[in-house]
Parts: sequence; C-alpha cells; structure tokens
Amino acid sequence: MNKARLFLFGLLTFIVQLNSYANEITLSDIWINEAPPGVSILAAYGTIINHIDKPIILTNINSELFEKIELHESVIYDGVATMKQHETITIPANGQLEFTQGGYHMMLFSPVKRLVAGEQINMTVDFDNSISISVIAEVRRTTHHHHHH
Repeated sequence: MNKARLFLFGLLTFIVQLNSYANEITLSDIWINEAPPGVSILAAYGTIINHIDKPIILTNINSELFEKIELHESVIYDGVATMKQHETITIPANGQLEFTQGGYHMMLFSPVKRLVAGEQINMTVDFDNSISISVIAEVRRTTHHHHHH
C-alpha cells in the first residue's frame, strides 16, 4: 500500500508540475501543411511562447505519425535559399519562437499515412529540464506550395 501511495503522490506531483509548465510555455496555432499524395516530407508551423523570465531550449518534437521531426531554418547564403538544421533552438526569456514559411519550421519526415486537411495530429514538444508538452496540430490546406528541399 505504501508503494502505491508513493507512486500516486509522485504521479500527482508530476502532473501538477506538467500543468505549471504548460502555463509557462504556450504553444499556439500549431499546424501542418497538407501535401499531395506521395510526398514524404511535410512542414509544420506555429508559435511557442516562453512566459518565464529565463530562456528555455526546444530540444525535440515528435509524433507517432512521423519517422522523425527536425527543426529547420530557411536561410539565404550567398543569395541562395537553403535549409539549416538545428539540434535545439533557444527561446529567449519572455520571448517567442515563430515557425513560419521562410523562417524556422518543423520538417516532418515519412508520415505513416497521407494527412488530409481537418485532421488533428498529436505531437509532443520537449524542452530542457525535462519539460514535455503535448499539442494537437491541425492539418491545413494552403493555397500556395512552398518547396523545402
């Protein structure tokens, strides 16, 4: 009985901590660009807001629907647009990270099925200090296509 109580106390403490982190870090308007059939790389966008007075580091994003998700940035180098992969991205104290076309974005590789507009996709966003936040990304159809690679 004591082990069960200790486990439940630990679980409740973890849930409370997770909820307090969720209030300190906001993920908003996370969405995935619908791609034509056969496309194996998709892009996702949205905003992560850091409400705390110290920087946080985005370390990983994953979803069971993709083989992997990488953090990329579109950069112009010698007049040529190219992709730069980031292992982590620091979000400044009381700042935000915008994932946009032509800027930072999430590259989603090898979806397990074709995603169509209106679907809701579960994603987990991990930060330093073991902060992990679940978010739902909506698949949207856009009027123009932005090729990444």
